Amino acid sequence: MAPLSLIAILIIAFSMAIPFTRKISFVHSVAIANFVIFFMTTFSSPNYMAYGSPVFGDLVFNPIYLQKPEMLYTLITSMFIHYDIMHLLGNMIALFFIGMPFEHRIGVKRIFAIYIFGGIFATLFFSAANFHSMLLMGASGAIFSLLGGFAAAFPRDRIVVPIPFPIIIFTEMRVITAAIIFGLLQIGFSLVSGYYESNVAYLAHLGGLVGGVAIAKLIVRERKVVKKEIDYEAIEKLIKNEKQREIFARIKEARETEIREAWLSYLLKDLRCPYCNGRVKLRNGRPYCRKCGYIK
Repeated sequence: MAPLSLIAILIIAFSMAIPFTRKISFVHSVAIANFVIFFMTTFSSPNYMAYGSPVFGDLVFNPIYLQKPEMLYTLITSMFIHYDIMHLLGNMIALFFIGMPFEHRIGVKRIFAIYIFGGIFATLFFSAANFHSMLLMGASGAIFSLLGGFAAAFPRDRIVVPIPFPIIIFTEMRVITAAIIFGLLQIGFSLVSGYYESNVAYLAHLGGLVGGVAIAKLIVRERKVVKKEIDYEAIEKLIKNEKQREIFARIKEARETEIREAWLSYLLKDLRCPYCNGRVKLRNGRPYCRKCGYIK
């Protein structure tokens, strides 16, 4: 194995471990690792194409590796290898719009499990139907597992979905709708792909979707949320600058409870008591200063 490949594996391991320290989200960490490794493969290639790099050859997956235990690490590393910049950008855009709201819902541990094990299942699902020498790479199987898991756990949540046309079109829909549409598309594409040459592993996408549903059913339980009555008028009266006003606008625009609460928590860190300049908290839905006891 090339020394640069060992460095790439360390980057992958670090990107999956660092989110558990709560210093960065899992989605952001994985996306950064994907970009770093893509540039490693590109600039270590004589022709500046990823496939010419020794890292590419060491980290992609081949179904025949299932007979070689020493190569099974590629089940994971292949998720971080992309053929070209469009392959990478398409996957990372989808990862951001699907992964960020899902991670906010379920946290680092669960999204880690669905992404990694769903991605592995996607590769195995494809390999079961195509057990011959060919190269598999890319994060799309793992991303489809996030979509499947999201749809299984929170089907009525709404997300922004990037739809690839000659240009990417962004549209908002329920997660369950997106999962059904993209699942049917993968079935259709896999059925007709035998009639034309395609380098897209549609069955891996379908496997990821199914794997994500199964894993989410095992590890994700929707929490019962007690609706909180928040006095937003009282909070708005404490706003003193444009930055705080922009955050408050995001709170009012947010459709999902979790997103609204995240922005509210962020705003409260910046608000100050008008009497003692102390930190403001919420008590029974109203602004409260722990320092002087002021309640708006």
